[in-house]
Amino acid sequence: MTARWLPYYKLDEVGDPVPCKSVLEWAAWFAQSDAARVVARTELPSGCVVSTVFLGVDHNFRGGDPVLWETMMFGGDYDLACDRYRSKQEALVGHEKWVLVAEGKMTPIDARRLREGFPKTLAVEGQEQAKKKEQT
Repeated sequence: MTARWLPYYKLDEVGDPVPCKSVLEWAAWFAQSDAARVVARTELPSGCVVSTVFLGVDHNFRGGDPVLWETMMFGGDYDLACDRYRSKQEALVGHEKWVLVAEGKMTPIDARRLREGFPKTLAVEGQEQAKKKEQT
């Protein structure tokens, strides 16, 4: 009999994800880990909030490394926009990019292009286009 893959993860004592052996193990950890799951939270003067958290459930449905972190924007022009990541470091970088989106300094397309490894020049061009659009 082959072992079933479970998409549940928790964070160990140093903050690294480790697979859970059962949904009950995950649920027990998840119920008491609110503070540990918050990676970053930025509240802007506009009232928009950018939040990055450890999800604890693998959102990679195509195979490969687990996708365990998410940045989501609450409020503003891109309310409920989100991106997901494979590492805490990716998530921290993504958080900063979405803060720039919330501040109007970057477009969501630019934030995603940078995440996906597009050349930085595309993001700069996109920012310039967004500024021109605001001025008209």
